[in-house]
Amino acid sequence: MLKKIWYILVVLFFAKSSFSFSSSLREGIDRGPISTRHIPVVSEFIEATFLVEKKFDTNKIENFLKRLKKERKDLREDLVETKIIEDIELYTKKPQKAIEKRRDKKKLKGEPLLIGFDYYLIPKIETLLQKVKADASYEECEGLVADFIRGYASYFAPNSVRTIFPFDADVLRAVKHIFKSFEFTKSESKVEAINLRVDSNNQDELSRLLMRNVTVGEYFSDSDLETLKKKGF
Repeated sequence: MLKKIWYILVVLFFAKSSFSFSSSLREGIDRGPISTRHIPVVSEFIEATFLVEKKFDTNKIENFLKRLKKERKDLREDLVETKIIEDIELYTKKPQKAIEKRRDKKKLKGEPLLIGFDYYLIPKIETLLQKVKADASYEECEGLVADFIRGYASYFAPNSVRTIFPFDADVLRAVKHIFKSFEFTKSESKVEAINLRVDSNNQDELSRLLMRNVTVGEYFSDSDLETLKKKGF
């Protein structure tokens, strides 16, 4: 029962993400201009994977799509192998019976890790390829890539805490923070976040401080943030 609920939540999450982009391009771009002080991990990934001479390239996208499908296939094999080992070592099942059970493709349809590939990552890149072939704008394609990276990055930053609870849920840590709030430290030497946006409650004040008209939902540049810091905002 718990696994079915988790399956539904995962599907709804990825479905919502896809819908939110299609309803508004602003949902795709989730940051302001990148500062020269930022470590350009994402921009370097985009350039190496999708671009030729600062333009989206169909050959590169097609090659990456093949790579993505191979990653999905390899992940499935890893999941099968892991579950076979679990069945043998944890549930003391006979090896041949465990292999027959886990090799059934239907058994893996509800795996959250594969759902992400099937319903979000692969469709996003397929859509990107269609858009590039149709000469869509750079901004529209960049929005699709931003959507894709938000989902793709989670496969490289999993929950590192192994627990006794389903899905490695860190229940004890969550309970701890019910009674003790999170603490954050700030270093003045670090670059400011570039995903900060103008809110309707402070639009007028921000326009006055930056000496230009800012719009609700607009992302700040690094220079904007430095100006606001100097003026005590």
